[in-house]
Amino acid sequence: TALAIAAVSLAMVPTASAAAFPGDNGLVVFSSNRIVGDEPVDEADEPITDFEIYSAPLDGGATQLTNNTVSISTEGEVETLAPIDDLWPAVSPDGSRIAFTRNYDPEDGSTDPDIYTMAMDGSDERQVTKNVPGMGGAMGAAEYEPAWSPDGTKLAFRRDDGINANIWMVELATGQE
Repeated sequence: TALAIAAVSLAMVPTASAAAFPGDNGLVVFSSNRIVGDEPVDEADEPITDFEIYSAPLDGGATQLTNNTVSISTEGEVETLAPIDDLWPAVSPDGSRIAFTRNYDPEDGSTDPDIYTMAMDGSDERQVTKNVPGMGGAMGAAEYEPAWSPDGTKLAFRRDDGINANIWMVELATGQE
């Protein structure tokens, strides 16, 4: 049926994207790497691309849930944009929230990936993990690939400190790891 065809189709999606099925609301949630803005280019005159998270019903028509780049410098009238990638979306068991990885922290400007959650419509973003300075060197650890506990109260994720990669768990209500 349509769900089986969609599942097979998603299995064939290149590694540049990831997708998750929520449940009763019939949406597929995925990340996609697309060109930022009209025609921004980097120093090598290449298009600037950015991974964002989208949702779509099985019959098509994607809705962009995240949309972020950061201006890293300006020279005259030329603005340089840097992508903020949102990756590895995972839908909560009740289909109400999405956990994902973002590679930018607005507080300190670091690009070490952290875990965030948001409502299914892209609102109510919450940072779940926070890099610890010195963990994994000067830049901190990187957290990837969130996965929900069956009851939706915890997130498991991969933390890579540059030496070791381990699975960690965080209690969402308390932030306790």
